[in-house]
Amino acid sequence: MSLTTTNLTSLAATSAATLLGAYALHKMFKNTLTSSPKYMVTDVVAKPGGHYSPAVRHENSLYVSGILPFYADGTFCQGSLEEQVKVVLDNLKLILEEGGSNLANLVSVRVYVTDVEHWPRMNKVYKEYFGEDCKPARAVVPVGALHHGFLIEVEAVGAII
Repeated sequence: MSLTTTNLTSLAATSAATLLGAYALHKMFKNTLTSSPKYMVTDVVAKPGGHYSPAVRHENSLYVSGILPFYADGTFCQGSLEEQVKVVLDNLKLILEEGGSNLANLVSVRVYVTDVEHWPRMNKVYKEYFGEDCKPARAVVPVGALHHGFLIEVEAVGAII
């Protein structure tokens, strides 16, 4: 194929468009990948007792710290496992909503329980919150003990859509 003026012009236009497209993608990803995490400060749940945030938003994800069964005023839920699960999941819902996500957009959940025998009872309450169709990836991790003698702790990652 011989190179004509038309072919050279077309080749130059295609190369320029490719370079401009690559530059635009570079700028878009550069801005996305260099965004700083945003640490959540909220009064919808109890203030953390340690040096951490209830959640951190980074790009299109919300990373929720471990949630223990505290009421918003900071008092402990000293009830049954089922009551503690409800308090934790209510707090998870509030944190997700405050951070721009919700239960339906959860990507991953990690549940810590003090006894693997708690799994069926925890799972029953969990299912009430999530329903049949919302099933984020999940791990249930038996642990020896949790802070303040609680029976459950939950951490999660939600998508921000």
